[in-house]
Amino acid sequence: MGACMRTAIATAIVLSVVVPRVYAVTPATKQVCTVGVDLQGNDGLGRRVAVALKERINSSSLYRLGDTTNSLFLVQIGSAPITLDEGQLGSAFAVAYIYLADSCSRNVMGKQRELEYDRASKPQRTHVLLSMTTGWWNAGKISIPSEAEVIFSRLDEAVSPLRAGCKP
Repeated sequence: MGACMRTAIATAIVLSVVVPRVYAVTPATKQVCTVGVDLQGNDGLGRRVAVALKERINSSSLYRLGDTTNSLFLVQIGSAPITLDEGQLGSAFAVAYIYLADSCSRNVMGKQRELEYDRASKPQRTHVLLSMTTGWWNAGKISIPSEAEVIFSRLDEAVSPLRAGCKP
């Protein structure tokens, strides 16, 4: 196992076990984090929720919508059409909240900011799963803005310990 893999594993352990929520944002330390939103699948409900989430991110003062490869964080939404009880249509979904760390170039908590990286020359990025949720949406009962807000809230919760790595 290489040094980069050991670093990634140690980082994941620190994130999931040791790091308390000490990096909470205060008005004096607002830092803008870039977030990419990626939709897997061609489901209509998933597509509408992804668009609403992008709009919600754009309206936030703490996040900026980025692309899926150069952002610091990634929200990956996977959805597929399903038939619910009594023939109602819906979607099964999974949402993953991912930290896109540069392999061996920067500490996960942003402590080594002097080691700024060139993403063009270092295409390898470590994907650290911060959180994941699954469920289903009922096409007849879903509130797209409400679902986008739930995903956004969970994003904020997952990003909170890593906010120090975002740009002021």
